[in-house]
Amino acid sequence: CTALGKHIELLATSFGYSNQSQDPVTEPRLVEISYCEREEEEEWGSIVLTTIDVIATDDLTQVQLPTDRLSYMLGQGMTLRVADTATVTDPDTPIFEGPDGYVAVTFLSGNTKSDHLDLQPLSKSRLTITPPDIFYDGELVANISRKARDGGLGRQQFKIMFIKMPLECLQDVIQSITYSNPSRR
Repeated sequence: CTALGKHIELLATSFGYSNQSQDPVTEPRLVEISYCEREEEEEWGSIVLTTIDVIATDDLTQVQLPTDRLSYMLGQGMTLRVADTATVTDPDTPIFEGPDGYVAVTFLSGNTKSDHLDLQPLSKSRLTITPPDIFYDGELVANISRKARDGGLGRQQFKIMFIKMPLECLQDVIQSITYSNPSRR
């Protein structure tokens, strides 16, 4: 193996590392770069070691809503599903766990005390709601926040606190969020 020092340096500095794994092992990687030169009958070389520290990162949960605008007719006594066809993806979080995880729905403007947020599972859903508890396939997965149990009225935030919620359950919860307003006008 023959090469000039500057070419070796250029080659060594152009090596890269990547890891496309969904769930990478975070143990350090020890890398060896070695080279040798031969001139006539003599051979010499060098070995350089470096360590790559792999730090796992969390991919953000993505929620795709069906539309950015919904219509609600007052006085019809209807309940509107806010996101009945929403999809939720997260490539590296199959289970959402508390105590810091939650889903929150908040009115940002235009709401009144007559506005109500609630959870009403779709017929295909595996959710069961017995306030303040939310069950998925019979397992307790979340709690509805105290303000939300009062109907999520007015400017109050409707909050669902995770206990141990699978990704597909989170999608069911988001699809189950409803809006209603009993006002006649």
